[in-house]
Amino acid sequence: MSRLKARAAPILALITVLMMLMPVVSTHAIKITSVSPGSGDKGDTIVVIGSGVTAGKTVELYWDAVQAWDGEKGLLNTTTAKADSSFEVWFDVPEAVYGTHYVWVIDTY
Repeated sequence: MSRLKARAAPILALITVLMMLMPVVSTHAIKITSVSPGSGDKGDTIVVIGSGVTAGKTVELYWDAVQAWDGEKGLLNTTTAKADSSFEVWFDVPEAVYGTHYVWVIDTY
């Protein structure tokens, strides 16, 4: 998970990299190794790079909540994990009210 601060006009995203554990069959840690750029306005593209996912599985990136996108929070994008367990997923900063926002990265077992 990464924490984002966003402003309504203009939206600025300040990204602090954290990580999320997703234990299912075996325990593993998804590591976010890069978030670029570290800030942006609404509509700007942010690239999240990481590792520790199951090769070939779908990696999902969520804004604020792990759910379907409802216009304010939810699934923003997906990608497929590479054979070396790394991933790269892009998203556009959505419109959001000022405050703290989170980016969640999970892989599907």
